[in-house]
Amino acid sequence: MTPQSRKTAKPFSGYGGAGASCPCRGGLEGQSPSKSPSKKYNFPPTPMTNYTVPQITVLLQPEGREFSLPRPKTVLQLLRKLDIRPGTALVIREGGLLTQDRQVLPGDHITVRIVTSSG
Repeated sequence: MTPQSRKTAKPFSGYGGAGASCPCRGGLEGQSPSKSPSKKYNFPPTPMTNYTVPQITVLLQPEGREFSLPRPKTVLQLLRKLDIRPGTALVIREGGLLTQDRQVLPGDHITVRIVTSSG
């Protein structure tokens, strides 16, 4: 191919002529990008006073103490919050044993039974 036979590319003049913007960027035919419709979200303010922390109810045995506390995400976090070593207690929900990695759900009634001997 000789240098004379090559065609010279025309410079890009934009989409749709004067003042049009790229259609992939939300521009409208015949409008400049500054006049394209803007996305404004007018959400009503939500007061944080309506938010309540999810609670669980814990029955600590053999002491028989029952109390509510903010929900931890897992059984292991619950035991740490109660300052109980994981190997020294059984964690029971609705008659079933829970392992350390199981999730604690909001509103759960959980029994923590200490199983080590005291002497």
